[in-house]
Amino acid sequence: MVDEQLLKKTKATKIVVFTLLFLVASIATFYGTRLTLPIITHYGRGTLTALPATFTFAIPLFTLIVLWQYSQTDTIGKRWRLNLIYSIVTITVATFNLIDLMLVLGLLYDWNLIVGVMTPIYPLDLILFNLIILAVGFASLFFTIANKKFKGSLETEGRVNISRGKHVLAGFFIAFATYFFGEALFGVIDIFEGFVDPNIVLVIPVYLAFLMLAVEAVVYVVYLYSPKESKLKRGLIGVITLLSISVLLFVWIVIGLTFNPYYFSESLQQEFAIGYSLKMPIGLFIIAAWVVIPSIVALIKFILRLNKSKKELKELEQNEQE
Repeated sequence: MVDEQLLKKTKATKIVVFTLLFLVASIATFYGTRLTLPIITHYGRGTLTALPATFTFAIPLFTLIVLWQYSQTDTIGKRWRLNLIYSIVTITVATFNLIDLMLVLGLLYDWNLIVGVMTPIYPLDLILFNLIILAVGFASLFFTIANKKFKGSLETEGRVNISRGKHVLAGFFIAFATYFFGEALFGVIDIFEGFVDPNIVLVIPVYLAFLMLAVEAVVYVVYLYSPKESKLKRGLIGVITLLSISVLLFVWIVIGLTFNPYYFSESLQQEFAIGYSLKMPIGLFIIAAWVVIPSIVALIKFILRLNKSKKELKELEQNEQE
């Protein structure tokens, strides 16, 4: 007999873990991307110092994507291989970063642990972070090796079998969601620090759209791949709500452009650097592509999944009557 209280506690724990990891990944992805941009804008200069920071701040996002894939993987054997891949990648990345940081310390900073180039206590913070990542990687590898008996297991746990392509698309969506959620968080911080943008009323819907990506990620990832009809119905209600809000935000942004056609280039240069350089509101198209369009696609998928679920249930009832 299943312990319902235990299931509720397990579900609550998963929600807390995913939420905290999403927040950490959002801040890390945003910060790591900003540290990487100078490499591109300065034609590769500073690569030796920036790459360890880039890879370090990418690990929380990688962990979040792997953890989601782990929770959605249908067989224990596949989960074992996923653990092995995660262990190898984290150990490799942390080792590369530590070697790079040692070279930077010796060649550029005369073994000074705090020089404050990339971050306030760079490179000491990155060294500590990578030592933690290395420890996590080895712990994961030890756990994986200790459970080698599950390597070829075909035992399932009642999950929906998701194709590799859908795993990749979900990974991309989570990556964009974390980055833009980080953008929204830092935008709010700027407001509280006393910097009030003159286009604040016009910028608000853009940041809300960034936050919408995070909510969409939760709805699509949690509900769209569920085999339960009740969850599919909740997901359908959620995606209709999200689509309605997304359309309202999009209309708000378009109206804002009629008042000030240049507010994207004035107030959102860093968020939409390409649009700023081309003097075009490309950010508008990005928001439409990553907020409105996924909602429409998800709406269609939810309807198809629900119809399929109802059809299967009807066929099952007919078979039982026969």
